[in-house]
Amino acid sequence: MAFCGLTYRTFFILSLVLTLIFLLGCSKKSSPGKNIADSASGGDSDTSLNSPTDSDSATATESVDTTDKVTMDKQNQTVFSQDQMLAYHVTIAADDLADMEENGNDEAYREASLHVVGEGVDEMFDKVGFRYKGAWSLHHCWDDFGGVRSYNRECARISTKIKFDKYDKDARFLGLKRLNLHAMMGDGSKLRDRLAYSLFNDFGVTTSRTAHAKLYINNVYSGLVIAVEPIDGRFTHFRFPQGGDGNLYKEIWPSKNVDEDWALAQLKTNEKPEDDPNVSDFLAFKDAIAHSTVETFEDEMASQINMEEILRYIAMDRAIRNWDGIMGFYSSETSHNFYWYHDDGPENLFHLIPWDLDNTMQEFDLYMDPQGWCDAEPVPDWNETPLNCDARFTCISEEARMTPPRCDHFIDMLARTQWDAFVRIGNDLLGDVFTVLAMDDKITTWAAQIRAAVDEDPLLNVDEWDADVEQLRDILRDAVYDFRAHMKEGLIEENTISLPDERLLNDPIDIGGLRVNVVNNFEFVGASDDILDDYLYTYGSDGTELTWMWNGDTPIMGDGDLQLNANFVPKSGDWSEYGAFGYPTETEIDLNPYTYMWFSASANTDTRIRIDFQSDNYQEYGDAWPVFSKEFALTGVPAMYRLDIAKLGYPEWAKDAWEAGDGWGDDILDAKVLEHILKKFTGIVVQLFPHSDNSGNMIEQTERITVHIDTIYFE
Repeated sequence: MAFCGLTYRTFFILSLVLTLIFLLGCSKKSSPGKNIADSASGGDSDTSLNSPTDSDSATATESVDTTDKVTMDKQNQTVFSQDQMLAYHVTIAADDLADMEENGNDEAYREASLHVVGEGVDEMFDKVGFRYKGAWSLHHCWDDFGGVRSYNRECARISTKIKFDKYDKDARFLGLKRLNLHAMMGDGSKLRDRLAYSLFNDFGVTTSRTAHAKLYINNVYSGLVIAVEPIDGRFTHFRFPQGGDGNLYKEIWPSKNVDEDWALAQLKTNEKPEDDPNVSDFLAFKDAIAHSTVETFEDEMASQINMEEILRYIAMDRAIRNWDGIMGFYSSETSHNFYWYHDDGPENLFHLIPWDLDNTMQEFDLYMDPQGWCDAEPVPDWNETPLNCDARFTCISEEARMTPPRCDHFIDMLARTQWDAFVRIGNDLLGDVFTVLAMDDKITTWAAQIRAAVDEDPLLNVDEWDADVEQLRDILRDAVYDFRAHMKEGLIEENTISLPDERLLNDPIDIGGLRVNVVNNFEFVGASDDILDDYLYTYGSDGTELTWMWNGDTPIMGDGDLQLNANFVPKSGDWSEYGAFGYPTETEIDLNPYTYMWFSASANTDTRIRIDFQSDNYQEYGDAWPVFSKEFALTGVPAMYRLDIAKLGYPEWAKDAWEAGDGWGDDILDAKVLEHILKKFTGIVVQLFPHSDNSGNMIEQTERITVHIDTIYFE
């Protein structure tokens, strides 16, 4: 199995914890009713602070490149080509560059020249506007450091925006007035943005096109970036040729308290005084939602939205674990990172457009499924009726509180009336776009395309990048299983999670195998290093040395924990090094009545473990590997982990190993087999792996992985 480090995630989240406090209290004015202008995304969201003269809109009176007749096909072959990387050469006066470095959070454009080169592209602009972008990045990288630009970690490279028509109102780059060059500093793989936008587009949800690119500033290679199509008037004309002059709104949800002033503040096209701005369409939309009931919702929405389109959006949003998107209600009034567009053509409907997709496809959903280092209780997902609508504490910070999405009437009506349709659409997604094979193919192709640019990038290490790319593949395999389990879960009620009291976590227990009716806390009376020799077993790759011990020196909790040690040496073949520690039950147990397995763990280095669930019932499926499992990322800091038993997945690599007569066939769902497997639960196996490169070969000649596990219990 693939394995990698977690450095990008750790520095990214730590910085969020420090900076969100500032964001919530900053002086920037938000729209009426909004409590937070920007989330703790750490991404490239760009809530405009520009003056009205710097509008990105295309009004009903402004045609889009009627002289050049630039088409989407032309742009797809050039600026957003999937087969090449353009190079953007920015030349800027030394004084202007120094000023931008000193005051880049002012979001003011500086004059620069630009030369864009690539196959079939050779465009020269004598004057363009050039500035840093990203509301969170700008506040964090300057204001959190006393107004002085930081170059640490995520601030080492900041996203930029190019404004082609800043000095010549007719200037366009292949039909574009603007172009975003995102730095992707929160993503070690450098693939998440491109993959997320691609998946939405492939599934029929209208959003931006992207392409990797190389950025040079004053003839010096700045590094790898991703070009992201802006969502503006040109975007709407391309996507809605018969209705492209409608109203575009950024990040305003159709909640009942939206008023005219708020809607006008979020209007991004037709917003100039000479356009006579009119937001009656959005007010009618939010009123229709507010007045709807379960009985009337579909009829009310028929004249407002394309329901299939909205459900496709939600399916993809949930599948890629978009914790910073439309389910992220940082206030009770609005969620985050999206646009609404009301086309003024024959459809005359609102369309929901995703934006800023860097916080997707991570190890877990920070809000709905916190794990490990993220020590908050889960915020109920959109399929879960919350116990109350209080804003919930999250692991980002005490200030970053989240309102459950079902507290919003629109989300609630969608869940209550459209769940069956959502499941149908979700299954379509799993059978087409969101498959391990399809996503692996994209990752392989794009990783090969950008590899040389990564290797040349002054801020990147190609070996670490390789590991992050492999981690992304593993995350997506888990995401497929999790999304299938999400649909199986259906509409549910929120339950309180009750942790055992401190006494149960530390009370002495009898020596024995894994049990489900006690906290397996390894608090054995008169314990010694060999106390578990009669209860644990190991197996692993040739040459790998595996040992365990009862650790009474530095336990996670109480007087002792279980320490697992693996000394790895290279073995021929890809992904061939592993170590397995089995902890069996004393008798067969029906585990189906249980919902979660909890455990606390830490490691001597950032590492991943896999926990396999064992059962005698695997034997009924031929030589099927006994690996219904879940992976977890461990660090040196002890943390409590929650394993959702219903979301155990059977990996594709294990299915690939089936021979004739093995397995359960294509007509039986994994979830059904899992239910049968759990009827005769016989223990867990903890799998350890060394750090490996992109090809699955050990990076070091020897490596020692030590994992501590404690307080295993079932709920």
